[in-house]
Amino acid sequence: MVRLYASDGRLVKDELVRFDQNNIVYDMGDIPSGVYLIRFFDMEDNNILVEKIQKMN
Repeated sequence: MVRLYASDGRLVKDELVRFDQNNIVYDMGDIPSGVYLIRFFDMEDNNILVEKIQKMN
């Protein structure tokens, strides 16, 4: 599970993701440019990783 938050803390996207070997495939094509916080959760909804990312078009 991945949850994407805008820089103001607003939840932007919440969805299951697919794993491709050692990579996570996550489509952000419908998200505007900006700074986001992306949080990864395991199947029990435990937070396992938080990263700050910047999307540029």
